[in-house]
Amino acid sequence: MTVPENGDREMTPIEVFHRCIEILKANHFCALATSLEAKSRVRAMEYAIDDSGIIYMLTEGGRKVRDILLNPNVSFAVWETGESGKADDGGTGLRGLTITARAEVVDPGDSGRFGNYYGEYLRHIGREAPAIDMLPRTVKLIRVIPDVMELFDPSLQVEGYSPKQVWRR
Repeated sequence: MTVPENGDREMTPIEVFHRCIEILKANHFCALATSLEAKSRVRAMEYAIDDSGIIYMLTEGGRKVRDILLNPNVSFAVWETGESGKADDGGTGLRGLTITARAEVVDPGDSGRFGNYYGEYLRHIGREAPAIDMLPRTVKLIRVIPDVMELFDPSLQVEGYSPKQVWRR
């Protein structure tokens, strides 16, 4: 364990990982950023996450799929506010994380992999969805594997930790 410049302690990598997973499981919407040819684009996406930290999203294609196929490096942000919905509820109202990751697009034509990942997605969002053969042919699944998760949570200071923590694969 190292001590950051501000004197607050760093958490162990496994502690940071579990805090990140807690935030990711408590939320289901994110901002996904892709980039291609020096042009970036961010869009809101619904996601599901499994216990190992793999993130799944369904999409009907478009620019994000093209971008990921040509450049699998993505960023992903999730944030939440305190119970009041304002960042001023005791100074701990905003927490979130930014993820740097590699993404892959899984096509329904790859029925084995798509079926497995689609099943994971459904299991983790907790709702019924159409059978694979009932999905529009344009639907793809994006699978995101985090490389770095940067957590920001001011409430960690109460526990003696730095509000910014970083997990690396």
